[in-house]
Amino acid sequence: MTEFDLKDLGRKSVLVMAYNVFGAFSGYVALFFVFRYIGPGTWGIVGSATALVGLLTIFTDLGLSRSTGAAIATLVSYSVGSYTTSMR
Repeated sequence: MTEFDLKDLGRKSVLVMAYNVFGAFSGYVALFFVFRYIGPGTWGIVGSATALVGLLTIFTDLGLSRSTGAAIATLVSYSVGSYTTSMR
């Protein structure tokens, strides 16, 4: 990597970090206003529903994304290996 690439990488890293901090802060501010608007009773229902959805999302993937990624990596490495072998 050249010096220019490292400076560019550092600049982009700072921008990504600032974007994440701004997103977290704005989400916290929005949460404050939403809580004030709906009240504690409704907030409890929303919190319980969010927790239930979070628990149920465990069963939506069941490891398929990880196994699919491994299968694709195996297929790609096989096809690249056969391509380089056939070129000799």
